[in-house]
Amino acid sequence: MIFLLGITSCQEIPDGIQALDDQVEELYVSKVPEYESKLKHLTLFMGQVFQDPNARAELFATSKIEGNQDEISIDLAYLFESGVDPFAKKKSAIIDAFYKLGAARVSSEVDYSVEELIDFIRKNEIGIMAPYLAKNFEESFLNELTVSWWTQEFEDWKLAKDQDWKGETKARVINLTKNINETSDNQEIFVSDEYAKKNPTIVLGAFDLESESEKAKRTSTSQENFAVQNFVNSANCQDLNQNSVVRILMPNLRLTSSIRPWPHPDQLTLYVVLGTNPGGNGQVNTLFNSLEIKRSDAGNWRTSNLSFLINNWVDMQVDMKLLLFNKRPGNSDEVQVSVNVKTNSQGQTETQFATVGDVSYYQIHFAQTFNKCGTINNPFSNRGFGQRSYLGVNYGVERFGKFEFYLVPQIQI
Repeated sequence: MIFLLGITSCQEIPDGIQALDDQVEELYVSKVPEYESKLKHLTLFMGQVFQDPNARAELFATSKIEGNQDEISIDLAYLFESGVDPFAKKKSAIIDAFYKLGAARVSSEVDYSVEELIDFIRKNEIGIMAPYLAKNFEESFLNELTVSWWTQEFEDWKLAKDQDWKGETKARVINLTKNINETSDNQEIFVSDEYAKKNPTIVLGAFDLESESEKAKRTSTSQENFAVQNFVNSANCQDLNQNSVVRILMPNLRLTSSIRPWPHPDQLTLYVVLGTNPGGNGQVNTLFNSLEIKRSDAGNWRTSNLSFLINNWVDMQVDMKLLLFNKRPGNSDEVQVSVNVKTNSQGQTETQFATVGDVSYYQIHFAQTFNKCGTINNPFSNRGFGQRSYLGVNYGVERFGKFEFYLVPQIQI
């Protein structure tokens, strides 16, 4: 299958999309054209399925499932296996509309049998994602629905050309008010975040979707923020002794914008590396693993659920290394980092090393060293990214890449 990308001049194009035309900007040739052909036809078929108001209602209702955070995410393979609406826990209206449409067989867009499409869904674990649909639009007022299809192959091809590519997927607009016998506009377009924020859009593809039990486990897992008694929020290092307790919190965090290209959510893993006893190696601690931030939540501050970033930054540990990784198929980064520790009471130091990462399909977003004395001396000043309040005190926001946070020292001298 060959996709020709271009801009047409004969028709107004909404913000955030590109129309396909004979004016070729670049050439993409799929190595698995049969897969893309079936995915496209399945997507167009599902567009007609969602002409059914009950199927649309079920689609929107999935945004209310715990863990979906007001975004639509459906594992179609599991839906066909169970036949049950994952929110209402009754017979699925989507499955019912799918079979009814298949029995009618009125669309020239469908070149595959219903059985072939279902087999394709199951074998490839096809799902539906709609990052902005439920938050930005009312189901009862929809007249059109943009249906789009995503492939890992096309994403990899684009990222190989531009690692900062923000993502786009091929799509077509379905008129929900037309009879399915009528022929709709066959123009194919590319859509992105900006388009989907303004136009109701769903995307089909072989996404790595969490199961319902995984979502529930993730959302129910949190750490209590234990109160520390008799602490101060800043200190000079010379005021500390070997018995002082220096704790560091990260109460809130956010992504300024999504790291991974459209239409995926981000899944973040944060590590802190601290030195150990002299002669040892740096110790790696995982602060959170696969923390999911939906695309529609990018830009919003959220509670990090970290009781302590560092429970006790002991005297011999001169600094720490903070590293953030994000899930991104095609990358499995492994990073060697260094931290310093004191080797004696005279303040001599040694450098210790640790290997961080080597997790399948995770790419490093940033690695940053924080000196202990500088971190606890003045956490309040504006670093150029504003301040955030915690327990009535303002702290300076840190920004590395697209990740923002602030650190709160709690020091018992």
